[in-house]
Amino acid sequence: MFFYLGGGFYVAVVLITLVLTVLALIFIVPQKKRERLNPFGRFLHDTFNFNYLVIEKILKAIYIFATVFTILVGFFMLFRIQPSYFGYGGGWMGGCGILVMLLGPIVIRIFYELMLLPILLVKHVAQINGKMKGEPAHDVFAAPDLTEMKEELHRRISQGFEEIDTFGEPESSESSEENKPE
Repeated sequence: MFFYLGGGFYVAVVLITLVLTVLALIFIVPQKKRERLNPFGRFLHDTFNFNYLVIEKILKAIYIFATVFTILVGFFMLFRIQPSYFGYGGGWMGGCGILVMLLGPIVIRIFYELMLLPILLVKHVAQINGKMKGEPAHDVFAAPDLTEMKEELHRRISQGFEEIDTFGEPESSESSEENKPE
């Protein structure tokens, strides 16, 4: 079933997006606001300011997927017989399968390295820039450190089960003593 949302819906989405973008630019993106943010806010700050890049990890995953896929396609080609479309005999695809298994990963690796060259250039320029400024080595491709955010989440969850009543508001110490069964 399809729903027609109308033109007003898209206008509302664009306006809300603009408002949220301006709020993020004011409250999350500026460097001077980073220290006052909670762990999730610091994660958003680092994400919006591109303090870490994820493309290298995405390309690695794509490379591994493509290599395994190519080897499996070549393997299954060993057991395939190409049907004849013109009425005279088909052929065994084993020779092509062996070629795909041997040459496929090499071709994929070459293309992967060509895609990775500009990324490595950015990585090394960032490291050289940091060394020239006298900053400690910072890997822009390292995953963000989420341990502080995880600890804060665990702390809030453990407090939530102990301190929050059914309405989601913290109980006061007086009301919790009154409601205790005797």
